[in-house]
This record gives sequence, C-alpha cells and structure tokens, in this order.
Amino acid sequence: MLDQVDTDIIIEHGHDVYIIGSDDSLNYNVPSYIDVDEIRNIIAEKSLDSLKYDYFFVGHSRNIEYVAVRKKNSDIRVGTFPQASIPKVMTDYGLETEEVDFSKIEDYTLEELFEIAKETITEELTSLPR
Repeated sequence: MLDQVDTDIIIEHGHDVYIIGSDDSLNYNVPSYIDVDEIRNIIAEKSLDSLKYDYFFVGHSRNIEYVAVRKKNSDIRVGTFPQASIPKVMTDYGLETEEVDFSKIEDYTLEELFEIAKETITEELTSLPR
C-alpha cells in the first residue's frame, strides 16, 4: 500500500523528518509544502484496501523510513515495516529501528507506536543546532 507512493511528489526538497497518517491525529511535523490530502488520495487510489486501514509512515527526505498499519475495527494488532520493529533513533542517514519479538510487537497499539515515532523525531529536532 504505502510502498507504492511516488515519493517524488511527496518531497520536493530538504531533509525534513515528519509523520503522515491516515487521519490528522497521526500527523506530526509535516512541512507546509506537503499536501497531506493529496498523499492520502494517492494511497487510496493505489490501494482501495487502504480505506480499511489506519496507518502512519515516517518520512525523511525522499524515503519512507517506517510504516505502521492496523486494520480498522479489528482485533488484529499492528503490522510494521521494517517487520516487528519500533522506532529507535534518527540519524543523519535516517530512522533506525529496533527489532522486537513478534509476540511483543502485538502489545503495541498504533497510537503507541505513533507516540514512539513522534518522540524519536522530537529528540532529533531538539538536538539540532540553532
């Protein structure tokens, strides 16, 4: 689903780090030059099944670094890419994730993973020289 998004239309320039989600509660630090509605529409056009899911992805420059997806109205837990991982730290090269046991990834909700990703990005943003 999200791997089919043409990142050239998402990122025009820069090394911004941000999160875009299936709804505005899952957005963070999105640069003004990114049209979130357009991104959501492209995802929906590429995969009609995307409307059945809540998701967010961490973007950095022209890369999608991390994805978390949960089927709406389902007891099935969150799936991630990289598989069974949580955000760990942002570096100059992108987001590093930490692999967790498959049984433990099921303990996380989409909102908890979003908060972890948001914290990771915030730490990077606050450590940049001003």
